[in-house]
Amino acid sequence: MRAALETLLGGSCYHMSTLFERDHEAEIPRWQDAVDDKPVDWDLLFTGCTAAVDWPASAFWPDISARYPDALVILSTRDDAATWWRSADATVWPELRNTDRTENLEWFAMVRALARRVFGDDWEDAQTAMTTYDRYNAGVRAACPPDRLVDWKAQQGWGPLCEALGVPVPDEPFPRLNTSEEWAEAAAKSAADKDET
Repeated sequence: MRAALETLLGGSCYHMSTLFERDHEAEIPRWQDAVDDKPVDWDLLFTGCTAAVDWPASAFWPDISARYPDALVILSTRDDAATWWRSADATVWPELRNTDRTENLEWFAMVRALARRVFGDDWEDAQTAMTTYDRYNAGVRAACPPDRLVDWKAQQGWGPLCEALGVPVPDEPFPRLNTSEEWAEAAAKSAADKDET
């Protein structure tokens, strides 16, 4: 989604990885403020960006969309909660469970706190996570004005996004990045690197 929006909008799209491409020591405390319900300067956080996707931004979509009332809200979903959970449990959740880490500890604390904020104390439980996923999606659909909401699945590709944004469909395949397979390869490489040290 990040790559797609950067192609369509011609600007930077904020994503979890943006934290580490920028000054994460400055940005992580700002996100921690959001998690802790403290005021956040969204303009400062999103400096140079034309869009935001992924955690942590998506967890604060009501505040962000209120700050940018002309922006669309793209609700990117899977076919069902079980499909989402299989992906999350193979990619993001192992990172959240990894309490043996020795680096990026402030980031880890912020993301774990965000998981608890969104999913509750039972964030590791599959049924709890899937129920929360369905409730979150239903909440976005109920709260977001219909003229701002783009309810979208990746298999729909460029069409709905381009129509909603009023831009032409690019003459290239829709990007497919950050896949479960790529996560597994990166995790295996990281584990191998640690074993060597």
